[in-house]
Amino acid sequence: MHTYQGETHPFCCGGCVDVFLEEPERYLAETGDLIVCPTCLAEKPKSRARAIDVEGEEVYFCHCPPCAELYRSKPDFYRDRLEGRIPSKGVFDHTGCCLGSGGEA
Repeated sequence: MHTYQGETHPFCCGGCVDVFLEEPERYLAETGDLIVCPTCLAEKPKSRARAIDVEGEEVYFCHCPPCAELYRSKPDFYRDRLEGRIPSKGVFDHTGCCLGSGGEA
């Protein structure tokens, strides 16, 4: 997660934050309607993602069936990773969902 002009944005890794900070307005325009699946880190237009209630919170996922299951099994892990409290090198450091098994970064 990174806060820019008072609004917090999710990122898959610190490298993506660095790229964003080079031209934030350009990237906000390009990604304004995207969500990041908290499990597999896939980016999808919000209109093409599926929202699921998890513990009273609306969470958006890609359509890969295991993503919601994995998230429900470890919501704190996936939330913390997406919010930057757990280090992640992005999708290349990920072993959950369709990229492998286990759900650990």
